[in-house]
Amino acid sequence: MGGCGRQITCVVRGELDHARRVTIANLKISKSEKLIDDISICHRVLGDLNADLGRHDRARRHYARALKIVRTISKRTVLLEALLARGRWAVRQGATEMAHNDLGEALSYANTGGYRIYEVDIRVALAWTHRAAGNVAEARL
Repeated sequence: MGGCGRQITCVVRGELDHARRVTIANLKISKSEKLIDDISICHRVLGDLNADLGRHDRARRHYARALKIVRTISKRTVLLEALLARGRWAVRQGATEMAHNDLGEALSYANTGGYRIYEVDIRVALAWTHRAAGNVAEARL
């Protein structure tokens, strides 16, 4: 069955690699057309894909780029998605302080902007952050 060990792992990894290639192509197009919000979104997606592929240094860099770029524009939903994605990734990496900071910032923006659906996702991610930090009582709130 090749080098992956299990056939399903090969299929999933192949799909992730394909998604990464498509996102890189979209990033190039977005850069050529100077679509700043799309550039940020592409970097966030590349962060997610690299995290799923176990390439955590690359994921960290892409999340940082996404946030740096999105902070130069006023598209709040793109910022919320970038903070939420990096926060979720950080908690999986055991970086609960980073996760809490990103998710807390996102929650503040969601609350003040009335982004209720994002607020729900952020609160769930915060619960996982509290649980990972060993604060089960806070996670249940």
